[in-house]
Amino acid sequence: MKLTIIGSGYVGLTTGTCFAEVGHEVVCVDNDEAKVETLLRGEIPIYEPGLAELVANNVAAGRLSFTTDTEAGVDHGEVVFIAVPTPPNPDRIVFGSNSDRVKSSPLGPKIRFAESAEDATDGAEALIVATEWPEFANANFAKVKEKMIAPLLFDGRNLLDPEKMRSQGFEYHGIGRGDSSVSEA
Repeated sequence: MKLTIIGSGYVGLTTGTCFAEVGHEVVCVDNDEAKVETLLRGEIPIYEPGLAELVANNVAAGRLSFTTDTEAGVDHGEVVFIAVPTPPNPDRIVFGSNSDRVKSSPLGPKIRFAESAEDATDGAEALIVATEWPEFANANFAKVKEKMIAPLLFDGRNLLDPEKMRSQGFEYHGIGRGDSSVSEA
């Protein structure tokens, strides 16, 4: 699948790299020209052990690229993820809400609302943990696995216990742990 990630900071870069690692064609877009130039030189602007190698491998394989051209990035993506910083004092954060304010936004009809972190994984081919929110750290992973098409889990925050995830049957990838922490699913 062709994916676009708007924002190449910690969340955007690690998420885009994880998607590329499982075979998707990913374009990461950022409005910071210096950051994009750094990425194009193969340098990683954040500290995340193991990420540089994953980025290099996926760039070389043609599955991961970087640009400042938002229009080209959006045109590329069958799905576009927005991974930009949250304002320091946001006027709203939507999580598990069917609010009229969200429904009336331009993306409203395209948003699927979930009542829980577990329900958000229904039909998912992979799960990327990119937050430390308790709802995700303490999810019912037996239910998560049951709802997913495949038990493929990328832990971008190293929030979860690799052995526990393996014992529950997940193919677990802890980004930056120094090894792939992969189980035989």
